[in-house]
Amino acid sequence: MELITAWVDQYGYIVLFIVLMLEPLGLPLPGEFIMSYCGILAATGQMNLAISFVIAVLGCLTGRTVSYWAGYKLGVPFFQKNGHRFHMGPEKMEKTAWWFRNYGNWVLIIGYFIPGVRHISGYFSGISQMPFSKYAVYAYTGAVIWIGTFVVLGKFLGLQWKLLRSNFDLDAWALVIVLMLIFIFYLYKNIRYKGKYMGK
Repeated sequence: MELITAWVDQYGYIVLFIVLMLEPLGLPLPGEFIMSYCGILAATGQMNLAISFVIAVLGCLTGRTVSYWAGYKLGVPFFQKNGHRFHMGPEKMEKTAWWFRNYGNWVLIIGYFIPGVRHISGYFSGISQMPFSKYAVYAYTGAVIWIGTFVVLGKFLGLQWKLLRSNFDLDAWALVIVLMLIFIFYLYKNIRYKGKYMGK
């Protein structure tokens, strides 16, 4: 993460755009972390919140559009043969299919918050020949909600960080950080467990 934050510190919006463009294509990049970090930088005046939001949305929409058309053009046979190379093996495809069967097109919105589903739902939509206009409505709306959540969360944390530094000693805010990390880890494990269970 230190390398990534160094890149963001140096190249800012360019790194934000590239990461948010590549993650929807299936690359294991820390999109949530990058957005939150940019929000923190916005809180300290090093980046602009509105520009960060727009750049992140443009990057994400670019990646989501490319993944849809890749799935649409390449089709089922290609991904059955080569899906494992893009972290799109049968297990993840079945997991995504389960979400679509149970939640329909709304999974394109909530799927951004589900590890694994976010990365392949664009391909899956294209493979299933979903009309692009319908895909765009749900997927693009989901992107705006997802990005707004983490960018604003990052700014909020950044503001709280400044408050903590000015009012508490090192031990106090270090304890807060540890508690936050424990909470995030708990959420991650809980979501991951549910995802495995539902994918069966």
